[in-house]
Amino acid sequence: MPRNALASAEWREALGPDCERIHEELVNTLGNLTLTAYNPELSDASFTDKKAHLKGGYEKDYLVISKELHSAGTWDEAAIRERAERLAARALEVWPRPELSAEVVASYKPAKKVASAVKPMTFRAVCSAAPIAPGTAPYANDAGRAVAAVVTDEYGIRLSNGEVLESPSRAATRVKELVTGKYVAVNGWRYWRVGESGQSLYDVRAKCLTEVTNPDLKSLFWDGFYDYCAERQDFVSAYADPSGRAENNGWYATFGLGVRGVHATAYFARRDGWVGVNLWFKEASLYEGLAVRSVEVEELLADLGGKISWREPSEKTRELQVRLDADVSPEHWGELYSWLVMGLLRMRSVAGMLNTYN
Repeated sequence: MPRNALASAEWREALGPDCERIHEELVNTLGNLTLTAYNPELSDASFTDKKAHLKGGYEKDYLVISKELHSAGTWDEAAIRERAERLAARALEVWPRPELSAEVVASYKPAKKVASAVKPMTFRAVCSAAPIAPGTAPYANDAGRAVAAVVTDEYGIRLSNGEVLESPSRAATRVKELVTGKYVAVNGWRYWRVGESGQSLYDVRAKCLTEVTNPDLKSLFWDGFYDYCAERQDFVSAYADPSGRAENNGWYATFGLGVRGVHATAYFARRDGWVGVNLWFKEASLYEGLAVRSVEVEELLADLGGKISWREPSEKTRELQVRLDADVSPEHWGELYSWLVMGLLRMRSVAGMLNTYN
């Protein structure tokens, strides 16, 4: 059943009088999904035409996941739900849930990050204050192998292969990726060293911060947050590495979920003294579908310790928000980063309840 099934008279007839509900509930579910190399050819055709199509027709498909489609005469609600149950049962046989003790599970949980006493500061600002001039060659000793780079005129870091990265952490991570072929998040402020004394960028930045009188705290907050997120494998797996993002002088940052009509947001309200996370809905139906499960949602968000609210700020948008009143001064940013990451990961779990991933 295609996404545009309701535009087809044949599909409406095949699904029956309750076709709109069936389509909305089942189009993106396991029972209705299969693999094919001929999606453009099959597209929105009827089920009968898809089976008999000369290119990629299900009658000639030898993938195990499509095998049962050979003999299916119709494709309606019952067929989709029955196939979903069979595939789910088979998946549980192939990938059984491991039985692990609480001690073993605890050993895989990431250690709590100790809040840093060093306040975040952009690489450009550090270069200007240190000073670290264009042409300076930051270096690192990585497992006995010397790694060299160059600071560009625009205060990026040019690697030996010519790539230019704006973030020290992204540059260090890319070096690891080029050498090992694997993505491994690296704290670039501790990785790179500069100058005759061989100070780490972390130490250089710490000295600069004692001399900066009135930095743009919003920009520094988000720069530090993106670097913190880049070091969290759970965040990178959920939202991708944000360390290469452009400078952010605003009070919020958005993150994609892969869900049409909804995204996650992190907030830093410095003036009013709070941070927060939310799901922002452009599609009212998604918000309303989640709101009817508010008890379940709020249980999932309860241990964040903030105020949970369901908001309708305009006719076109809706929000599910968790707000935490907090001390937002720089010495507490490490704690706020940890809370925001946990909140964004929880919001992704809540978004998973929508069952509308593309």
